[in-house]
Formats: sequence, structure tokens, C-alpha cells
Amino acid sequence: MSQYPILSFSSSHHPTSNEASDRSEEEKWVIGTETTTRTDTIQSNTPSSSSYNQKHLKHFKILSYNLFMRPLVKTNASDYKDARLEELMMEWKSRRIDILCLQELFSTASYRSSRVLNEFCYKKNDHTNEEENVSENDSHCCYHYVHLQQDYWKLKPIDSGLFILSRFPIVERDAFIFSQGCDIDGYTTKGVIYARVDLQCETLSSKSTNEIPMNTHSKQCLVFNTHTQANYDLTNPKYWKIQQSQIIEIALFVSEKMKQHPSVPVLICGDFNVDARNRQEWYDWMMKTMNDIIFNENIRSEMANKYTLIRAPTVGLNDPGTETTRNVTSSSPHHTYHSDMNRQCNASCSNHDNIENVNTSSQTFLHDIILEHHKRHPITFGDVILDEDTKQEKPREIHLSHPHTLCTKQRLDYIFHIHQESSSSVCTKTRLECIKCYVEPFFRTPNHIMPCTQLSDHYSVYAEFCVVDDAVEQN
Repeated sequence: MSQYPILSFSSSHHPTSNEASDRSEEEKWVIGTETTTRTDTIQSNTPSSSSYNQKHLKHFKILSYNLFMRPLVKTNASDYKDARLEELMMEWKSRRIDILCLQELFSTASYRSSRVLNEFCYKKNDHTNEEENVSENDSHCCYHYVHLQQDYWKLKPIDSGLFILSRFPIVERDAFIFSQGCDIDGYTTKGVIYARVDLQCETLSSKSTNEIPMNTHSKQCLVFNTHTQANYDLTNPKYWKIQQSQIIEIALFVSEKMKQHPSVPVLICGDFNVDARNRQEWYDWMMKTMNDIIFNENIRSEMANKYTLIRAPTVGLNDPGTETTRNVTSSSPHHTYHSDMNRQCNASCSNHDNIENVNTSSQTFLHDIILEHHKRHPITFGDVILDEDTKQEKPREIHLSHPHTLCTKQRLDYIFHIHQESSSSVCTKTRLECIKCYVEPFFRTPNHIMPCTQLSDHYSVYAEFCVVDDAVEQN
């Protein structure tokens, strides 16, 4: 059996000036600088069957965003964290985002995550479990959330920076910490957080969250949020090797949850730190590896024996009486933690050197919705504009970005969609139809208080989905 290719390091591809100019012009519409972006749609294929009925239950909006809210440190003169956060929250309220998957919103040595939770998550009386009165005008204060905190016992004094905020009730939550990490990332609880959300019920739709229907016909979605190892030096192979191990662990975690909840659609969001534009071979490896592990039982079993998922308790605003009242870890045999930090920082990552590629279908089940819709990889980090005088490229943003990342034109941020097919001959199941998706830069007009032209060094990824109830009868 052949092995997965372990990619060697070569110099990044730098497009010619003609390529760069063409690329800049072509991608203006991709990141939403033209109004036509807002009306583009992408439709999913309907299942082939002898009898097909569907009902659109509702639609929801989801946003994945690296906020660049690191505690204590700054990149340039100022990161304008407080001012940016206030503007961001105003944007989220006005756009009525239903599910927010946030990265780099750290709670360690910072009050900013508490600021977000106080603004968006309604309070419950600890003694009566009764909600505070929330009006329709304050509906942005009705979010449930999941967060992975720091863990001093695991030598992780910095939290993950990961949050999932959902207007829909969260009926299960879980998380794990990556087994390997390097530099400052090795001292954080970076990993994956998970929420199973009930799409059939919004917070305001009932007076008590105990009324959430928990039957098998409840319309649900599995939402994952992640942030992998940052690559601080493209010439050093250890960063990519660590990223490879983390991608494998992500796939194992996703496949475990899919097995527990068959036929439930999946959304995987986050900053994967895999540059699809300049490192196409890395992106290809990521997509193939995740597909093979998630959808091939032989590969999944082999990788589960080689990689341990370090479970971690989560915190969040959840619904009483649901599975979130306990941490869902007892069902998995992978609980061990290796506390040797030197092993993490200097990992040889020999495990993934031996991943074997068992013959598997070439069909793609993991859908990169932005790529499938726009037919190209848009820039989400290190964007450029053309200078009006010189007609040469220059950085679009200089106040937040590190000088080494200017004009790098990377794509690091993703929303992946998986539709699980049911094995039953007659079933009613939930399907998500992507009706709109684009990269949202959150541009702003600079002023004397905050001269930056956008609200983070990253662009966000935005999507809207219709929740479809399929009644399928197969022969």
C-alpha cells in the first residue's frame, strides 16, 4: 500500500506582476467589494430517489472569523483591540449572525471575551433557571456559547481563543486539545471545540429552554471550530509537520461525532493556517487526508490507534437537561495526555509519516463551499491593492498586520460542509443548502482614533444555509 506524500519544503510561489495584477482585479468580487457578491448563490444537489419531498424550515447565517485579539502583546504601534471589538459587535448585531465561530478571542489575561459574552449571551438566574426578560429588540443577547479555557494541569496557561456563539440552543458540547504544538502555540489549549445545535428552535421561540424538542426528528447540525498551529517560518518543516498531525486529529474528532450522530449535517469552521493559494500541495493533502479519515473506516481505525485525542472540559451557556450538562468524553477511548512540552515543540511527527493510503473512492465528501462557489481561492490574509500612481501592488492593510505578512495573499480561513447520507430506506432527514457564501473583509473608514482599514488582520468567511427537511424513499 502506498503512503500519503509528506510534503517537502520549497520556496513559496511568487506570482509575476502580471499574474498578481490579474489576480487582484479578478478577486475584487470574491471578497465582497462589489454588490454582486451578495446575490450570488450556490445550490446543493438533491438526492436521487424515486420519491422526493422537501420543506425549507428556515435559513441561518454563520460566520467564521479570526479576530486577532491576542492578550498583552501587540504587533505594531497598537492593535486597537478595544475599539475594534466594539465595532465588530455592532456589525454582528446589525447583520444578525446566527452562529459565530471565533478564533483568537482569548480569555486569558483579557476581559474582551467577557465583554462579548455579556453583550450577546443572556443571563439565567442560578437558583431558578429562569431567563431574564429579553425583548425582540435585544435579540442579539440570546446566544448560547462554547469555549475551551486554559488548563494549568496540562501545562497550558493560555486558553484556546476559540468560541462558538449560537442563537440556536446548544444541546451537546465537547472539545479536545491538539497533542502537538510549538512556540507560543504549545502553551495554549488550541484544538477543536464542538457544538451540536438545534436548528428547529431559537432562543426567543420559547419561554424556557426546557421546552426544546429533543426527539429524533429535531433538526440539528454539528458545528466545529478550530485554529491550528501558526507557521512562523516557511523554511522550517516542523510547523507543517505539526499542522499535519493536527489535521489528522481534527478528522478523527469529526468522524467520531458523525458516527454518534448519523445523518446530521456538519460544518467545520476555522483558521486552518493552510495557505491554499501559495501552497496548493498543502491544501490538497489536507482535503485528501480529512476525506480519507472521515469516510474510510480502515484508515480511521488505523489513525485512531496512532493518535490520541486529548479531551478537555468546556465552559458555556447551555440548556438545562441536555447533554451539555456533562462533558461528552466517556465514549472515547482516547483520553491520555503527554505532558512533555519538549516532545511537543520538537516533535518529529513520525506518526503521520506512516499514514497508509488504503484504496478509497475518489469522490469528495468534504465540501469547501467558497472554492466550489467561486471556483478559486480568495485571499483571507495579507491582501493587496493597486497603487493609483505606480500601478504596483501595495498592502491593503498595514496597521494590524505583521510586516513579514504584507502582500502575501494567503487563504487560511475556511468553512467546510459535510452532508451525511442516511442508510435507511425510508427516512426524513435534515439537509443544509448553501444559498450564499463569500469572504467578508469587514472594511471600515479609518479615523484619528483607529487608523486601520479593516477590523482584523484576517478576513472572515460568511455563509447562509437553508435548512431543508428531506423525505426520501429509495427503492
